[in-house]
Amino acid sequence: MQYRSDIQGLRALAVLFVFIFHLQPSWFSGGFIGVDVFFVISGFLVSSIILHKKEKGSFRLFDFYVGRIKRIMPIFLLLLLVVGIVGAWVYVWVDILHLRTSLMMAGIFNSNNYFAQLDTYFGATLQENPLLHTWTLSVEMQFYLLLPLFLLLVRKQYRTAVSVMLIVGLLSYSFYASMYLNQQSAMYFSLWARIPEFLIGTVFALQKTLLQKIMGAHQNRVAALAFIGLFVCGATFSDQTLFPGLWVILPCVCTGLLLLTTKAQVNAVCRTNVLVHLGELSYAIYLWHWPIMAFVRYYTMRADFTAYEMISITALTYGLSWLSYTYVEQVFRAYPNTVFFSRFAVLGLLFLGVGAGMYRMNQHLFPIPKVYATPTFGMDSHDDTFVQAGPYGDLSDSILDSISLVGDSHALAYKGVLDEIGKEHHFSFWAVTNDRYPSIPTIDRKDFESESEYEQYGVLLKEFETMKKKSKIIFFASAWLDKVTSLEAAFSALVESLEPGQRLVILGDYPQLDRNPIRATRDFIVNPHSEAIQVVQGVEPHYVREAIEKYPDQVLYLKFDFNKATTLPYFNDTLGYYDANHLNAFGSRKIGTLLEKDFMDFVKEKGLVW
Repeated sequence: MQYRSDIQGLRALAVLFVFIFHLQPSWFSGGFIGVDVFFVISGFLVSSIILHKKEKGSFRLFDFYVGRIKRIMPIFLLLLLVVGIVGAWVYVWVDILHLRTSLMMAGIFNSNNYFAQLDTYFGATLQENPLLHTWTLSVEMQFYLLLPLFLLLVRKQYRTAVSVMLIVGLLSYSFYASMYLNQQSAMYFSLWARIPEFLIGTVFALQKTLLQKIMGAHQNRVAALAFIGLFVCGATFSDQTLFPGLWVILPCVCTGLLLLTTKAQVNAVCRTNVLVHLGELSYAIYLWHWPIMAFVRYYTMRADFTAYEMISITALTYGLSWLSYTYVEQVFRAYPNTVFFSRFAVLGLLFLGVGAGMYRMNQHLFPIPKVYATPTFGMDSHDDTFVQAGPYGDLSDSILDSISLVGDSHALAYKGVLDEIGKEHHFSFWAVTNDRYPSIPTIDRKDFESESEYEQYGVLLKEFETMKKKSKIIFFASAWLDKVTSLEAAFSALVESLEPGQRLVILGDYPQLDRNPIRATRDFIVNPHSEAIQVVQGVEPHYVREAIEKYPDQVLYLKFDFNKATTLPYFNDTLGYYDANHLNAFGSRKIGTLLEKDFMDFVKEKGLVW
C-alpha cells in the first residue's frame, strides 16, 4: 500500500488530542476520542494491507504477526522496563505489588481486562497507574489476532455486510450494557465494545473505491466537515458522555472520511512537516506521555499539574519519544527476523528480570513493614478475603453471640480498636466488613463498580443477617461515602429492622488526613523535617443524626475524644495510618488503649449489657 504522509498527520492530531486531554481535561474534555481515531486508522490500514497482499497472493499469516510484533513490541518492552525500574523507586510498599501485576498484564496484552475489574479503593488510583494507557495496546493486539482470520475466512462479497452486522450488534451490546447493566467501565476497556471502531476502518477500506466515487468532486467539503466534526467531538464530549456506546460512531465516521480523501485542503494541512514528524513519533508519544504524568501525580499526590510540570512533561515526553523512535523502533524494524528475535529475546529477559526483582528493589529502598503499610488485622472477616465472621476480643471465656460489628473499611479499622478493648475488659464480638459497601441489606446493585463486588457483598450480607439475629448490640462504622447513593436508604432500612431490645451503636469516625503519610514521607517513623500532615475530622451525614434523634433508645452515638491522640498520625513516633483514610493495625490498637475508658464509660452510661 502506498505511503500517505497525511495519515501520519492524522495520527499526530489523534495523539495530540489524547495528550492534551490527559494533561488538562478541562482544555479538551473529549480528547479521549484520539484513541478511537487510532483504532479506525489501524482498522483501515491493516485491512488494506491484508487485502492488497491477499489479492497478490503474497499474504502470509506468520509474516503478518511478525510484522505486528516488530512494529509494536520493542519500544513497548523498553517502556515496561523503564516503568518497572522507576516504579520501584517512586511507589510505596502496598502499591508496588499492584504495579507489578499491571506490568505483567500489560506484557501479555491483557491489561484491558485487568483494569476493567481493578478495585482502586485502597492505594494508587488508576490516574496514578503508569500503565493504564496500555489497555489500548491490549485491545489492538487482541484485534490483530482476529482481523486476518476474519478477512481470510469470510468471502469477499460478504465482508462488508458481515462487518456492518458486527458493528451494529456490538455497538448495541455496548450501549445496552452501559445504559442498563451499569457496566460502563467494563465496556470502556472491552475488546468487544471496541471492535466496531476497528471494523468501521475496515468497512471504509473495503468500500474505498465506491465511497471515493460517491464523494467525487466534493472531497474538500467532506474532509472539512469531517475535520471540524472531530474537533467538535473533542470539545463537547466528556466523562459524562456514554462512551463508547453509540456516540463513538461520530468520531469514527469522521476519521474514516478523512482516510478516504487524498487531495483535499485538509490533507494538505495533515502533510505539513510538523504534523508528519509528530505522526511518526505518535506511537512513542502515546507510550511515554502517560507514565510520566502518572508518576508525577503519584509522587506529588495531586491530580492537576503546575505550569512548570506541564512544560517539563511535554519536553520529557518529546525527548523520550524521539530517542526511542530513532534508536529502538526504527532500528528493530529494520532487523532481519533472526537478528530481531535474538535481540528481542534479550529485551524480554530483561523485562522478566525487572518484573521479578522490582518488589525486592522497592523493599530495599523503602523497608516499611507490612503492618504499617496495609490492612493486616481482621482480614479474615473482610471483603474478598472473608473466611468467617470472627470472633474477636477476649476469647478466653465463652464466646458471646450478642455483640457484632458491621460496616465498611472504617469498621475494619475499628476491629482492632474493639479487639484491644475487649481483651482488656473481657468481652468478644463478631464482625463482617467490606470495602466501600457496608454489608447491610438493600445496597443498590447500581452502586457497585463490578459484578464481582456485588457478588461478594451478597456473601457478606448473608453472614451479617445470621449474625444480626443473635445480636443485642450492633456496632456500625462507616466512611459514609457519597458515591454509595443507596447507603442512606440501606441505613434507614437497618434502623427500621431492629428488633425490640436490639441497639445500634454508631461509632463516630476517626480523624482523616489530608494526604497519604507513607507516600508523603516514604517512611513509617516520624520525620521532624517533613511537612506537617494535617488531621481532618469527618462528619456523619444528616440521616445518621436524624436517626439518632428519632430513635434515642435504640440508635446510639459514640463519639470518641480523638483530641487525646495529640500526635496523629503518629503514636510514639510510629505511624498509625496506612493511607490518608485508614488506621493501620498498630494505630487501631493504640486508639483502643487510649480511648478504652471513653468506651467503657459509654457502655455503663447507656446500660449496654451483653
